[in-house]
Amino acid sequence: MNVPINPNDITLRALLETAPNPNSKLDYITSLSKTIGTDLFVSLTYVPDKWLLLSRAFETYLEASYPLIEEPYEGYAHKFLGDINNEVVPRWSRIEIKSENSSKRRIVLTDNQPKWSNPGIFTFIDSSF
Repeated sequence: MNVPINPNDITLRALLETAPNPNSKLDYITSLSKTIGTDLFVSLTYVPDKWLLLSRAFETYLEASYPLIEEPYEGYAHKFLGDINNEVVPRWSRIEIKSENSSKRRIVLTDNQPKWSNPGIFTFIDSSF
């Protein structure tokens, strides 16, 4: 999908409501996932810094953006990752989008803050889903 930059982008980003991280000195993993529509699975896994994404905000964002999603899904994945990075500002983030239609497409994007590293934490991430 080619996701154009338009005024709706700011509206979607504003849906990503956050709450303060109760322990921002500790690296830990938070994961949210949801199937939208009949066949699109979206997962966000991240290491929080100062903010946590509220579960209801994750669901609202996905539901509001679903009508805009078209194949290929890479454009949407990049937009979602950019919005997460701007609003939640995680130390590390991973977006996974899986389509269960006939082509079984899977997109995985990761990003991290400069100079952040904690390779041991990745042993806890299940990449099979």
